[in-house]
Amino acid sequence: MLIPIFPVELEKEIFQMTAYSRFSSIPRLMLVAHRVKIWVEPLLFRVIVLSRHRFLNGSFIPYTYPFGDDDFSDIQSLPTSVLRDSVRHLLLHMTPEKVLQFILSASSAVENLWIGTSEATSFLLPFIGVLPLKRLYCDLENLFADKAQIDFGHPLFSRLTHLELLNHTTTDHYFDLALIPHLTHLAFNTAEFLGMSPTLLKTCKSLRVLVLVMLGRGYDSEVAAKHEALGQLSEDPRFVQMFCSQFVDDWKSGALTGSDYWSRAEDFIARRRSGEIDR
Repeated sequence: MLIPIFPVELEKEIFQMTAYSRFSSIPRLMLVAHRVKIWVEPLLFRVIVLSRHRFLNGSFIPYTYPFGDDDFSDIQSLPTSVLRDSVRHLLLHMTPEKVLQFILSASSAVENLWIGTSEATSFLLPFIGVLPLKRLYCDLENLFADKAQIDFGHPLFSRLTHLELLNHTTTDHYFDLALIPHLTHLAFNTAEFLGMSPTLLKTCKSLRVLVLVMLGRGYDSEVAAKHEALGQLSEDPRFVQMFCSQFVDDWKSGALTGSDYWSRAEDFIARRRSGEIDR
């Protein structure tokens, strides 16, 4: 039996730092010793991506992380205690309803949630509403589908700082966004939202970043380029227009490393404010 050279506290710090710096090394680190497995295994499930399909260059391919391409059986076989104690970043895209309910009910400490589906998800509101969310990427119209209006006073929004609105069909529901108390970053992915953007920049006092995210150079980019609100928006350094076609990869990069479209927008705004980039 090998006697540890370092104090246990220092050894734990070394292994966890290694795991954080290179997540792909975690399965191998877990084989070193039982105590090491206890230290680093929760980090393996800190970020989870479950997507039946990923859009890539016009094609759909399977994408799950960190489980590999399967039928979601691996995630459903995990003890709920592992999900509760480990998962902090969760992306769910085109995921079966049974899997959605299982992982959202078990992963009670999620702070960063991306959930994409073309179907109504109001049955998930009781699960999502109790999460300590700081970042949310969601179709709010689907989430509040059984209600007359989106309730921006809902506990769901109480800690939220980052919000991306997905797949919305009308802007009528969003004039009360200013009610979200700690909202600093807001994004949307359709050019129709540009018309109310000047109002949002005035009414959302805490807002530091407003991003129009375009998935490609198609209809929305053409509409945005000609929109009458662009002249007014160009005078506000907080507004950024950018392309982000690999949405799963970008979100995962942000969860793992902190580098995503939000961080790129923040950097661009800082350079604009400093005069490095023309306003």
